[in-house]
Amino acid sequence: MLMILLALLAGFQPEATRRALPQPEGRGAALSQLLALSPAELTRACQDPQLPPLLGLIAQDSAASHAHRVQAIRALALLGGADEIALSALEGLLRAEDGPEAVALARHAALTLRQLKATARLTLALDAADPEVRAHAAAAGAGGGRLC
Repeated sequence: MLMILLALLAGFQPEATRRALPQPEGRGAALSQLLALSPAELTRACQDPQLPPLLGLIAQDSAASHAHRVQAIRALALLGGADEIALSALEGLLRAEDGPEAVALARHAALTLRQLKATARLTLALDAADPEVRAHAAAAGAGGGRLC
């Protein structure tokens, strides 16, 4: 684990990031690094097809810390693309249960789906209890004529 953390500190290395993300003790450093990438490093990260599913799994993992889940969602938005696993994870978070953490995750997920132009995934959010989640869905054009 120490070697993974040292590799992360040396600059963006996709292999080290992919190894650190599933590990709770290395996840924080890997997520922080993803959120602070330079434009050149971000370009490299966007080309890695293994990052979005890993981030999606962290976002939906109820055992992960709330901070790590939010960082994973923000990293998906930053990468600008998501696969089916990540999109499904974000869509699942729209079903916010009671509690401030669930609502916060739903808000971040709705914003990210909107930024990713995953409008069809936001249809569920039109019925959300939280007005901010509903607003992201409406602003994205989810639901088509249902809002008119």
